[in-house]
Amino acid sequence: MSVTSAKHHPGVKTVAIIGGGYAGMAAAVELAAAGVSVTVFEAGKVLGGRARRVARSHQVGASAVDNGQHLLIGGYSELLRLMAQCGVDLSRVFLRLPMRLQVDPGFVLACPRLPAPLHLVVGLLLAKGLSWAERWALIRTIQITKWRGWRLAQDISVAEWLSHERQPASLVAKFWSPLTLAALNTPLELASAQVLLNVLRDSLGGARAASDLLLPRCDFSQLFPEPAAQYIEQHAGYLKLGHRVKRLLVDTQGFYWMMLSDLTR
Repeated sequence: MSVTSAKHHPGVKTVAIIGGGYAGMAAAVELAAAGVSVTVFEAGKVLGGRARRVARSHQVGASAVDNGQHLLIGGYSELLRLMAQCGVDLSRVFLRLPMRLQVDPGFVLACPRLPAPLHLVVGLLLAKGLSWAERWALIRTIQITKWRGWRLAQDISVAEWLSHERQPASLVAKFWSPLTLAALNTPLELASAQVLLNVLRDSLGGARAASDLLLPRCDFSQLFPEPAAQYIEQHAGYLKLGHRVKRLLVDTQGFYWMMLSDLTR
């Protein structure tokens, strides 16, 4: 996602958002709410970026799926706020459940409805499918990371961070790998460890409800990007789907002009 200023007419300043994923639409909604005229340019024909609806076939009435393994957690307070701001009924679009991670029948981590941090302590102690060595390694790493304020001196991949923390390979396969994929939609080798720690801070390190799993009852394009698009248009903004931004130029007045390729033609 990129944000840049543009000047289409003398005296009229607008803001262009390059990319209609969740980050781009969130930025556009905030700007629109502040009274700024926004235009969102998205190369694809469906909003949502890496969390969007994908048609399974081009036949009329064919079902659609999301383009990844996606879920939300109760700790995503800013996203939930923006969704509500765009008119989304959170109680209708989500099924809210206590955290329960089950990779296979042999491993289950469930956090009961207890006040924080007891819900996490009990969940880790009663987790099924973990040896005591794996259980201790997980508890130790989460506690040390909490003491460090959920911050890294320098961002590295999740795989590197887990290696530094001496996490057993079996625990990585059972817990860290599925958690990272579900939360970040990115494999361990490419995912940002700091972003994952931010998720842990806002979920396991927050109030009990922050660790709840929010299971969408609709696809991820309907969940936020499309209501956000309606909100933007209602606030004098524009959506340009099928438009790929190829490059940016700066004119003598310092304004950015976008060179576009219309992919819909």
